[in-house]
Amino acid sequence: RPPRRALSTSAVEINERGDILAGHVRFAYAAQVVCGSDQAVAYDAIALPLLSSLKQGFSSTLLAYGQTGSGKTHTMFGPAGALTEASLN
Repeated sequence: RPPRRALSTSAVEINERGDILAGHVRFAYAAQVVCGSDQAVAYDAIALPLLSSLKQGFSSTLLAYGQTGSGKTHTMFGPAGALTEASLN
């Protein structure tokens, strides 16, 4: 059996600002939106920058995660009928 090596540090860390570090890559998230904010605050902090990048030709992904029935689809797409071609113009 090979000798045990010392445990290395985690590949994923969270710094004092709350940024997620994976190797040399930093991922930040809008912590102020996580709890208790309204739709406008969440949109401005999260979706608007993604849409700006998308318009510049970059790929963007917005993932909604949560309990069944908690409003993820409504949050992403709005009320029934809101996501039509006419509403996107």
